[in-house]
Amino acid sequence: MTVCLAHMTALRYWRAVRCGLIPAPRAARSTLPTKTNRSEISALRSVPWIQTISGDLIHVAVSQRKGVRNVPGTACHCLLGSPAAKKLMRIDCGALVVSPEAVFLHLAGFLHFEALALIAFELCGTYSLTPDGSGFMPAEPITSVASLSAFVSSASSFPGSARARKAIRFALDNSASPAESRLVLLLCAKQTLGGYGLPLPKMNRRVNVVGEGRKCAAHKYYVLDLFWENARLDVEYDSDAFHASAGGIASDAERRNALAAMGYRVVTVTNTQISSADAFDDVARVIAHALGFRIRHTSKAWSQRRFALRCGLGAAQRVV
Repeated sequence: MTVCLAHMTALRYWRAVRCGLIPAPRAARSTLPTKTNRSEISALRSVPWIQTISGDLIHVAVSQRKGVRNVPGTACHCLLGSPAAKKLMRIDCGALVVSPEAVFLHLAGFLHFEALALIAFELCGTYSLTPDGSGFMPAEPITSVASLSAFVSSASSFPGSARARKAIRFALDNSASPAESRLVLLLCAKQTLGGYGLPLPKMNRRVNVVGEGRKCAAHKYYVLDLFWENARLDVEYDSDAFHASAGGIASDAERRNALAAMGYRVVTVTNTQISSADAFDDVARVIAHALGFRIRHTSKAWSQRRFALRCGLGAAQRVV
């Protein structure tokens, strides 16, 4: 079979792999097909798991513009000149799929900055959205920010590469949830994009419990959600589930006391604060002060850009 999955179908395929719903692909030396083959697409539709990842359309890729065919229920994309053609994987049914890096670059020509940045966080993080985007599961990273950046740099003339570079600039490895990814973007996106322009943290960095901290906690280490090492600042995202329970409250108190004893400052951000622009503004200023960063924007233009960024991230959550 010479069909090659691309675009959103390829993204959903990789999500299904990361969620353990279908087997992982293997390396292939094949090249992109030159044209759309109707009979092979029909054969692909009979594969049991295809409905899980296809959505409204099955997106496929070809290497030549004259090979693009109008096939009902199929969107055909020409990847002429893209490095995607050099990095294909073979699926168990015999079809091909483009690499995660190629998926990211390809989608950059179609998606807004916010959706693209969230995909970068997801591909490089320790979680994956489900194929339909309705939830997420723990998963091993499938690429890295460095790999995405190198791939995009190799295709500077490909449509969407400029937007891809902008999204990568604010992406980080090791995000553990979509909420953590959105939190980083809200805090660290440039002010011209509606963010606060704070320096990027490290995500989910392990810190060993030493010294006075040992008197406060039985744990040997903690994993800090957003960590600015130079400022010894830990920003924790508190989900509504675990942290509201009695056990969660006790665990949070132990953690905060141990980190404080070691000289770290802990700032907690809740889902309620993220959901409110005014409440988030207050917590962002607390974080900025702890970093020694002065927030200067008060203009109406920035407020409009902030609104657009928040709307974009909310819409992206539904799209991807």
